[in-house]
Amino acid sequence: LFPQLPGKAVFGDWHADPEERRSVVLEVARLMARLHALDPYASGVVDPTLSTRPPQEIVREYIRHWRDKWVRRRSHPSLILETAFDWLIRNSPASLPRASFVHSDISFRNTLIENGRLTALLDWEFWHLGDPMEDLSYFRLVAEPYVEWAAVMDAYQQAGGSAYDPERAAFYEVWRSVRNGTTTTTAWWGFLNGAYPASKAAYQGVSLYRLFL
Repeated sequence: LFPQLPGKAVFGDWHADPEERRSVVLEVARLMARLHALDPYASGVVDPTLSTRPPQEIVREYIRHWRDKWVRRRSHPSLILETAFDWLIRNSPASLPRASFVHSDISFRNTLIENGRLTALLDWEFWHLGDPMEDLSYFRLVAEPYVEWAAVMDAYQQAGGSAYDPERAAFYEVWRSVRNGTTTTTAWWGFLNGAYPASKAAYQGVSLYRLFL
C-alpha cells in the first residue's frame, strides 16, 4: 500500500518548463536503475525458489502466462496475436544476466510530480520478474520527445543500471503491443460478459485493440 503523496500525473501533452521536464525524466531513469538493481529473491516479495530458474525461462513463462490469459478471455480469435505470441516465445532474449523487478508501464501518466520533482511511481499492476530492457524500451517511447536518449541512459547507468541493448529492446517493442492488445481484447470480453461494465472497456476493445494490432 502507498501512503498518500503529493503531486499530479501527466496526461496528454506535458507543458511544464523544459528544465523541469528534463529533471523529472532523469529522476525516473535513476529510479528505474535502483529498481532493477534490487535483489528480488532477497526482498521477500517473490518466491526464492525461482532463483534457480534461468532468467530467459522466466521471461518465456511470463509470455506464456499472457498467452493463456488471451486464450481464456479473448472476444474472438486473432491470427496476428497468435503469430505474435509464437514469435515472442521463439525469439525471447537468449542472453539475460539476471531477472529483475520490472514495472512494465513506466510513463508520466503513472507518476506523481510536485514542484518539478518526482514524488512517486504509480500503477504497479503489471510488475513482474523479467528483463530491465522491457522498462527501458517502454520508457524510451515517452521520454525521448523531452530528453535525448543518451542523457537518459547516462543517468540510468550512473545510478547502477546496465547498458542499453538495442536487440533486446526491439523484442520488447513487439511485446508491449502484444500485451496491450491482450489487455484491450480481454477488457472487451469482460464488457460483453458483464464482468467489466465500464464504458472504457468498450472503447479499449473496439478502438485501442485495433491500434495495438
